[in-house]
Amino acid sequence: MPGISSITFPASAAKLAQGPTAVNKALEIIKSTPGNLGAYHGIQVEDGKTAYFSALWSGADAHNAFLKADTHAAFTAALTELADGPLKASYIDVSGDPAKVFDSPVTEGVHFTTKDTDDAPFKALAAAIDSVAPYVWGRNAENKNHVLFFVGWESVDAHMAVKDKSEDVLSKARAASESYKVAHAKLTKA
Repeated sequence: MPGISSITFPASAAKLAQGPTAVNKALEIIKSTPGNLGAYHGIQVEDGKTAYFSALWSGADAHNAFLKADTHAAFTAALTELADGPLKASYIDVSGDPAKVFDSPVTEGVHFTTKDTDDAPFKALAAAIDSVAPYVWGRNAENKNHVLFFVGWESVDAHMAVKDKSEDVLSKARAASESYKVAHAKLTKA
């Protein structure tokens, strides 16, 4: 089962000034890692400051091997150099093709902090999204009360045009959560 490691951090002014090439050192490391299926990076549309680095994996075993590899410390250091605050990392197993989502012009990321581990409201949300856009979702491997959705859109406006039509299932997912955060990014494939 493929997986996604998602890392977010507040980007430093130097990283923002340098642009997409700022992550080249981290990309060189991750692209040569066994089991890595690709990487994507970008800046949040809404605030223009939050950086995203997502790596696609052949599965949890490949991701876990990377976490234990000598190169992981250099990878983390390369991203830390670009940050103006802590790195926040999550890993989820997904069914489906995450590349379809991340190859979209805009990727929506939704992070739910759930009240329990009942997946029913999130399965209903996935079913509603299924007919309108490519998506993947899963529970964070390190914290089962965190659910992450990634949805591919043509634009932020395309997402907003569909959002109101899904209000019923969205409200159930929100009700099952203590909190949630929605953001969009235009990601670059490495």
